[in-house]
Amino acid sequence: MTQMEFRRLVQRLGGGEIDPSTTSLWVSGKRTPHACALALLEVIARMPPAQLSAMLKDLPPVP
Repeated sequence: MTQMEFRRLVQRLGGGEIDPSTTSLWVSGKRTPHACALALLEVIARMPPAQLSAMLKDLPPVP
């Protein structure tokens, strides 16, 4: 999963916009991820790859 795909998932579930640099800042350790983003990572890590792929295909494009 790319950072962009993860950002799109967080936006979809959270219902708000996230700046494109936010996930890069989380990955680099320059900014602490929100608890919901960490929880989402836990859920994603437990998903079968086919289910995750299907979910990513359903995401709307990033503006």
